Formats: sequence, C-alpha cells, structure tokens
Amino acid sequence: SSKALRRMVERMAEDEKTEPLTQDHPLIRPGEDYAVFWNQHAAGGSSRPIVTESRVKLSQVWEQASWLEVIRVFDLEVDPKRSRRDDEIWIKSPFTHEEKASMHVSLSENIFKDFSSGKGGGIMQFCREMLLQKGREMTMSEVARWMVKEGIATANHPKSLVKQKEKAANTGTNPAIKIDLRRYLRTDHPELCRRGISATTCRYLGCGFLPRRSWAKTGSPLNSRLVFQVRGVRENGQGLQPVILTHTGRALSMEQEELNGKYWSYPFKKAWEIYNQDNILLDEAALGQTNMFGLILTEGFFDVAKLVEAGCRNAVALMGNAISLGQIERLVWIRSRVRFPRILLFLDRDPAGKTGALQVRERLFHHGFPVTVFDWEQLVSFNGEKPKPIPESIKDPADMSVEQIQTLRRHGIF
Repeated sequence: SSKALRRMVERMAEDEKTEPLTQDHPLIRPGEDYAVFWNQHAAGGSSRPIVTESRVKLSQVWEQASWLEVIRVFDLEVDPKRSRRDDEIWIKSPFTHEEKASMHVSLSENIFKDFSSGKGGGIMQFCREMLLQKGREMTMSEVARWMVKEGIATANHPKSLVKQKEKAANTGTNPAIKIDLRRYLRTDHPELCRRGISATTCRYLGCGFLPRRSWAKTGSPLNSRLVFQVRGVRENGQGLQPVILTHTGRALSMEQEELNGKYWSYPFKKAWEIYNQDNILLDEAALGQTNMFGLILTEGFFDVAKLVEAGCRNAVALMGNAISLGQIERLVWIRSRVRFPRILLFLDRDPAGKTGALQVRERLFHHGFPVTVFDWEQLVSFNGEKPKPIPESIKDPADMSVEQIQTLRRHGIF
C-alpha cells in the first residue's frame, strides 16, 4: 500500500543521515591531551602556556641578540684563526672545556653548533644551557628577560626591527656594541713611547696597551696588544652620536702575529667604515681643521695617531691601501656634514701604497672629490736646512717625527 511504501522510504532516508562529527572515539586522543603536549614540547619546552605576545617577544630577542655580548657576559674564548667568513666565529666549547675551538657560531642566523658536545640551536638556547650549567634553571621567557637585562639583546616592536634591518641593508652600517675597553687600556707602554704617541693622544683616539685582566677566566686575543677602538657615528633626534663598532689589536711579537695575525679584531666590516670619522664630525678642533685644510686620508691607525700627535686632527684612515664603495659612500656622508676643500692621500711609501694611492685617487675623482696624492719624492726643508728628499728610512706617516709633520703643515702640504 501507499502507507507501507512511504514508511519504507522514510526508513531509508533515516538510515542515510550522516552521523555528527565527534572526537569521542577510542582511537582519537582527547583535546586536553593535545593541549598538554603543545605546552610541554611545541611551546619551547616549558610546562607553562606561552601566549602569542610572549612568542613575539622571544622572536624579537632572538633577532636582536648579539653573540659578541654573549662572549663578553660568559667570558668565552674565541679562536680567530678558524674563522673564514665575516659572519662566523669559532669558540672553545664551554661545555667540554676543550683545547681546540669546535663550537661554530653563525652571526647572521644567531645559531650555534657545538661539535664536541653535540649541543646546538639558537642564541637563546645557548644562554639557557650556560645558565643551567651555573645552576640557574629558567624558562625561555625568563632567559629572554635575562638577556635584555644583561644587554645581550633588546626587545623592540617588530615593525621597528624591520625598519632597522632595511636601514642597515641600505646604508651598510656595522652594528654598535656595548663593550668598551678604554678603561683598561694603558697609555705608558714602551712601544707607544718609541712611536712617539703620548697619553693625551691615546685618550683622544681611545687606544693603548691592553693587559690581561686578573679577574678574567679566559684570555682574549686582544690581550697584550696595542688596541685601537674603532667608532662610527649614528644620527638620531639629538644629533650625531659616537658608537663603538669594534676593537683592533696590533701584535707586539712574532708569536702573537703567527698565532692570531698582525692585527686582530672582533668581526666587523671595515669596508663600511673610515677610522677616526667620529672625531672629524664631533671634535670642534678636528672639524675646523677639516674645513680649512681638507681631509688627510691614510692607511692605518698609527698614521692617524702620529698626525694627531703633531696637531693634525683632520686625519682619518682606510685601514688598508684600497678603498671600497662603502668607504666612498661614508666619505660622501661625511662631506654632507662637514665641507672640506680636498682630500690628501697620504698612503705608505712602499709600492703597494703608491699603487693604492693612484687607484684610490681615480675612484674618488669619479665621485666628485678633489684629490691630491702626497709626493714622497719632493724636497722638503726640515729645521731650516736646505731642501732635501724625505729620508728613505721614513716608510709611512707614522715614521715621521712630530717636528717633520708640523713642518709639512707650515709648508701648506697638509
């Protein structure tokens, strides 16, 4: 009958209805279990839930953290001979107390891999491991707060981080560091006296002999070297401010030179900087001389030191006998703030210096700089005597005496 047929269709329709979705099944874990698993493992190893705001702060601290500050805080020992790139450091493992450095640090990625202990991860994980080794067990959030407190990192707004990265990429600037060794530098070392560099000049430039600190647990390659602080200049709402970029140490023995090189410094890109640029812009005497006489461009730290000793504060250095595009851009930036009539290239007397001077002059000329090259073959009247060639024993500006440099200035050469 029609009723029987209708009942049969209704039963078929009822049978085809889809059952509601549910997790109530013996093969599916309850939602609470997944929450516990996330908090214990995926959320950074802490049993405490980490909210979104905390995760953002952790990522900011990670990005802003500095391995150089980590090295300072934990007094780690760096092996500069193993580094092959600007963005890497090799450190003696603090976990195994090894003799040969086998812990690799990537400065660009802020990660580490310790091949002796098998440990690895990000800079925050490293700090956490080090604190745990000292008996201080912390969550990642606590480690982040500790890193900010110690000056290892800052916690800025994400948008400001993006702007900082874009600015650094566009202008080619080295990051500033907080390590300041000037209070440890001695200005009475015999080598400084031999070179004719006074304590006044050392304090002005931020250089001197760095003795080993008795309280330091590990040695630094800068120890027992003549150290020069390299500074840059940053522009903010209050004007121009000096910032510390690195410290460079000059070897005083063949043993030091063979072990860590003639010059050793913590990683930074010297191709982006001009040594002594901060004094040119911030010291009134240097600013006045630069306006009047122009800029004296030399090769090295001691060249600048001897010129400053002689009263020529308008001296800077390339930290080499070649000039990079970044250094040319830096000179353009300096010229936009202090007008100087010319650049005098006062590079070394050797063939490399003479060749370098010609190449530097050509590159600067193409960027609109009036350039003069110092003539090592010219005749000069020293001490009122008959003009004579510059003695062959003088190989660079640092070899000149204060009186000789002052004579050159009186003759209008500087």
